[in-house]
Amino acid sequence: MLVGAYETEPRQDGSLVLPARFLEESGEPYVYARFPQEEGPVLCLAFTREALPVDEEPADETQTLALPLREGAVTLPHEALEALGGETAALIGVLKWMELWRKDDWDRETDRAGEELALLDGLDGFDGIL
Repeated sequence: MLVGAYETEPRQDGSLVLPARFLEESGEPYVYARFPQEEGPVLCLAFTREALPVDEEPADETQTLALPLREGAVTLPHEALEALGGETAALIGVLKWMELWRKDDWDRETDRAGEELALLDGLDGFDGIL
């Protein structure tokens, strides 16, 4: 299971080293990637095509990239590197897949979620468990 948040930076060659804990899940010599339809993550990554999140409209195979996994690293597509803009990235494990975010965007998202949870915490009968 892919769980956790990790700060990372693409290397000079455009590759991204995956956390050792995530690599335990790899069973193929590829990491499958798809650009998400929603705002936020730069790229969704998984060790099988089936594990990638499904959008409202089914993705065809041309939307899924097979990126070779070499020595624990994957070379990111040019579009993903541009979207990161040289900034620190956050790699977020979401059970069966990973989301690659710009770290600043991820920090804003977690702050927003924390504020929403704090609002719920003040509701009568809310015990903090969703």
